[in-house]
Amino acid sequence: MPNQFHDDLTISGDFITIDGQRKRWEDLTPAEKTRVREAVAKARASLQNVHIDRDKIMRDVASIPNKIDMAKIQSDVARGQASAAEALRNIQTNRAAMERAGVQPDAIEATVAKALQSVRAVDLQSVQRSLATIDRGKIARDVAGAEQSVQKARAELDRLQARIDADRN
Repeated sequence: MPNQFHDDLTISGDFITIDGQRKRWEDLTPAEKTRVREAVAKARASLQNVHIDRDKIMRDVASIPNKIDMAKIQSDVARGQASAAEALRNIQTNRAAMERAGVQPDAIEATVAKALQSVRAVDLQSVQRSLATIDRGKIARDVAGAEQSVQKARAELDRLQARIDADRN
């Protein structure tokens, strides 16, 4: 697989295509070799900053709620809705007593009503559909593939650097 380092410089195996011409290392001019050295150095520096933390990624994926978690979440949301509705009924039932005690039932009622509206707005079915599309196995395979690609790129850049270093001796 060719490595594209610059718009007009590609390295594929033992061949370098530079300015549209395919050449071997030994056939490059000193200026072309300098461009290749710079491109390899730049690519190595860029790749140096690449780190794939597979363990963290997989911990993050594992923390995504599964079906059992969603059932608990649904139950908690339903309980929250029932509790907020009960609080509204209690405010309405005890309005006169609250007013006599100097409490503003309208403000409390508005806050509880807003909370109830927020809880009712949660679309758990949409969340469940989204969670159902997560393929943990595919994510693990993709992460492993990315790690392999980075390792291959590093190995190829090491090979190229060794070739460059050998030419200097």
